[in-house]
Amino acid sequence: MQSRLICVRTARHSALKKAAVVHVYWPLLDRREIDLRPLIMYLRALGKRVVLPVMDADARPPVLHAVTFVSEAALKPNRWGILEPQHGAFWNRAAIDVVIVPALAADLAGTRLGYGGGYYDAFLAEITVPTICPVFDACVYTQLPAEPHDMPVSTLITETRVIPCLPQDARLRGPGP
Repeated sequence: MQSRLICVRTARHSALKKAAVVHVYWPLLDRREIDLRPLIMYLRALGKRVVLPVMDADARPPVLHAVTFVSEAALKPNRWGILEPQHGAFWNRAAIDVVIVPALAADLAGTRLGYGGGYYDAFLAEITVPTICPVFDACVYTQLPAEPHDMPVSTLITETRVIPCLPQDARLRGPGP
């Protein structure tokens, strides 16, 4: 039920409504990630191009590519068990209109706690489009530890709210004069 509510809130976000190309991740349901499959199918039904991440496990620094999602049957697990498209051309990052980013937890500044590979941080450092992080309410914190390379997201979406994220430096400064 919580995943469904998050999918509905995410689908209503203005950035998604305007987007032609949406980068989204395929959920790891065995790790209790938010089930975004209904959102992915909804976006495709609207005629939007959905692209999924493909991780180049041998690249240093980490490289995340975007490949067109065709069907669940065309996905194969990578070395970490994450389902990825096996065939298709890589998308130019400039063609992507919005990125939906996974997280185990996040804070009000948009800092995410992921699995620690750095793939998304490297990817997000190269884009300037809206970034949305679906996360359960129970996994939203006031502040998480952050490293200099951590790239915050612009919006958190939970089952009960949409949270525009405050940049770390603005949050620390507090309210204006």
